[in-house]
Amino acid sequence: MSFDGPPAPEPSEPVGEYPTTPYPVPPPVPPVAPPLAPPAGASYPPPVGPPVAPAPMPGGANVPPAYAPPALPSTSNNAIVALVLAILSFAVCPLVLSIAALIVSKSATREIEASNGWVGGSGLVTAAKVIAWINIGLFIVAMVVLLVFLVVIAPTQNTSVLGA
Repeated sequence: MSFDGPPAPEPSEPVGEYPTTPYPVPPPVPPVAPPLAPPAGASYPPPVGPPVAPAPMPGGANVPPAYAPPALPSTSNNAIVALVLAILSFAVCPLVLSIAALIVSKSATREIEASNGWVGGSGLVTAAKVIAWINIGLFIVAMVVLLVFLVVIAPTQNTSVLGA
């Protein structure tokens, strides 16, 4: 079976050789129009480059502004210590650390009140007191339950192994 289509065109240049005709040259690029001037009084587009320092003061004195940024109130270190002690009292020496947290929180309260608002942390002090009192209450309940167990329930148990 043969294909009866048009014959393939003959190559104009031999295969494997560089073309002898140069590539067409692209048309020249038209010049770019200069940007339009901004309207009077407008600074469009914004200036590009590093910021420019303000002009020096008359007489050559370069004086900083007469005001400083406001100081932020700090948190009382005693309030932080009281909260840490109250939280640690759940894991280590519940009664001792809870009482220590209450003592340090009282000191933090005095410090915060004496600062006239420059020292904060009253929320931390309140949290430390609540946690410490809860832990003291849990300790007392645990001691009462242990005492009841040792006085009432333990003596009624038969501890004999042989059952005699």
